[in-house]
Amino acid sequence: MNHESTEQQIALVCGVGPGLGLALVRCFLNAGMHVAMAARNLDKLQSWFRESDRGDCKLVAYACDVTREDEVKNLYRQLQADLGIPDLVVYNAGAFM
Repeated sequence: MNHESTEQQIALVCGVGPGLGLALVRCFLNAGMHVAMAARNLDKLQSWFRESDRGDCKLVAYACDVTREDEVKNLYRQLQADLGIPDLVVYNAGAFM
């Protein structure tokens, strides 16, 4: 863990959609973590962002296509600047065929 015990941990969930990804975001928020969520469609993330009860936890949303290395690098740079280095990362991206 990269934080003092008095600081909240940081979770990053990539590939947030209305199912598992959003459930994980809510779970981590309920556990008292700061949460970053990333998906290709920022508009959808922002609508879920408004719905999520955050308490004193920070919730940030990023547009990121995880199939593009440059976007992933930018995601981590922005996340580190906004919240810090994540303690937990979930890669939940998938494609429906």
